[in-house]
Amino acid sequence: MDQSEQRTSEAPAVVFFDGDSRGWGPIVHMAQLMARLFGAPLERPAAPQPSRLRLAQRHIFRTRKGTGHGVIYLARGPQDIPRIVALPGFDRPHRFRALWIVDSFWTEWAPSSRLFSHFDLVAYMQKGEAAFYEGMAPGRSLWLGWGADVLGLGSARAERDLDVLRVGRQPTEWDDDARSLELCRAAGLRFHGRPPALSAG
Repeated sequence: MDQSEQRTSEAPAVVFFDGDSRGWGPIVHMAQLMARLFGAPLERPAAPQPSRLRLAQRHIFRTRKGTGHGVIYLARGPQDIPRIVALPGFDRPHRFRALWIVDSFWTEWAPSSRLFSHFDLVAYMQKGEAAFYEGMAPGRSLWLGWGADVLGLGSARAERDLDVLRVGRQPTEWDDDARSLELCRAAGLRFHGRPPALSAG
């Protein structure tokens, strides 16, 4: 680790658990990149099963502010929030607690807004959920999408075989690869859709 990557007392911790599920590789990479750029540790604790007592405490008592480092919690979806607030040490005094929700579109799985109140910032990745998260965290919500680590994972070659490559799940309006291909062709772009599904057997 070079000097630029060494952690300082001002650097936040990055916390992310249950990131080994199939298809979460890009999110794990993003968490690792975030930790490296902040010069912060990436903590990947086991996901606790919150007790009723612990959740009741989190609904009633506010977490304390302090001079300790801040913490960025990366959640797979809003359903992870009860587990995050149940983590040991969550209520230790921190300068700030930020929450970044990856699959933010699962709004029906969101817990009470009381649990959102423990976070100084609530970021969501799907812009269409702006009104929902602003309602849950008034004045503290932020749309923060994500892209590709083209400098870290790409190449410097000027020539490319493709302009647009589909990766992962897509919103409904982008899910039809044949339609995406037509739209890209009309715009002079070379498109490649998802790989063919593997047949069981």
